Amino acid sequence: MRFSQRIIMLAWVVWLPLVTQAQTTTITLEQAVHQSLQQNQYVQAARYDVEARQTLKRTASDIGKLSVTGMVGQYNSYVRSDNNITVSQSIPFPTVFGARASLGQAQVKGSELKLAATEDELVFQVKSTWCHLAYLHALHTWYIRQDSLYKKLADASNVRQRTGEANLLEKATAESRYGQSQTALRQNEADLAVYRERLQMLLNSSAPVDVPPAALAPRPTPLADTATVRNNPQLQWYRQQVAIAEKERAVEKNQLAPDLLVGYFNQTLIGMPVGENTTALTTKSDRFQGFMVGISVPLWYRPQAARAKAAEYTRLAAESRYTQEQRNYTGELTALSQEVTKLRDALDYYTGGALPHAELILKQANLAFRSGEIGYVELVQSLQTAADVQHGYLGTLNQYNQAVVKLEYLLAIE
Repeated sequence: MRFSQRIIMLAWVVWLPLVTQAQTTTITLEQAVHQSLQQNQYVQAARYDVEARQTLKRTASDIGKLSVTGMVGQYNSYVRSDNNITVSQSIPFPTVFGARASLGQAQVKGSELKLAATEDELVFQVKSTWCHLAYLHALHTWYIRQDSLYKKLADASNVRQRTGEANLLEKATAESRYGQSQTALRQNEADLAVYRERLQMLLNSSAPVDVPPAALAPRPTPLADTATVRNNPQLQWYRQQVAIAEKERAVEKNQLAPDLLVGYFNQTLIGMPVGENTTALTTKSDRFQGFMVGISVPLWYRPQAARAKAAEYTRLAAESRYTQEQRNYTGELTALSQEVTKLRDALDYYTGGALPHAELILKQANLAFRSGEIGYVELVQSLQTAADVQHGYLGTLNQYNQAVVKLEYLLAIE
């Protein structure tokens, strides 16, 4: 094999994987949702938060550090070599452990709800982006059709102007409309690139992604029930914050109880009598031991009482936020339900008569213009009327899908 052929083959081997890697992957909505939940790093971070809270739950039984002290010197007699070893442990009041454990469990549940809320928000973003990308593709197809139509019209006007059948105004108007259609098409292509990149970012995908062809279709309308909105993970998280604040208040209140103290000591008492009826004295090999118990109470009550009071205010604040969020979600659900109904009626109008009429207008206007029944002005007006209907339908369909996706988010429908 010649050297040049080897170079070509080597270049092909290097280039082919790069091309394959850069190929765009077509992905359905269900696949997009699944992939985002598996690969998005915000979801992964929320999972780590759950693991952290579950680990911290084991700290409820923390009793603090063991204290070991040693003492050497003259503390009993003239002898300077006496020594004492004391081991002591301060233990919180038993009710503190129960309060801490209850708080830890509430915090675990809060982190789990935060994970569910993060997943729900991500699913909403993926659905919204995917549906808008499908809309942009449908719009792109429509813009191509419009561009082709106005190009033919501009070419025809040029011919008519050269043959004297049309004036310069008709030619300039046709070319202007053709230029507008090209500009709209380029802007649409830019929007497509933006939303492809956004979907790829949400999926945390290394390869470009796109929606299947002709993916735009109306989504089923979910049943909107104000009672169901309580299942929204974000709203449940707000409610759980009230429970967490209540558990924190219980911990602070239990901290007012005295701590328990237990200890053990072992020491020498050199030079002391060994017993009542003997003159023998203790030496450094004679050791004395014992146990001690006690309690620790706050000398100054107000600081801890202030902490308990502050925890109560925190609970009230969390309760107020939850109440307001519940009203917000319920109000938004009601408004969205009405918006979906309105847009559904508009879609029925388009599919029931407006779209077929628009196609009929396009067909008849072209036939009438070619046969000389109508002039250029009437043709342009007819084309614009049909275009307004078709463009309006696509826009309304996108608005409807976006409203349904938002409704599904509020109702926690994946």
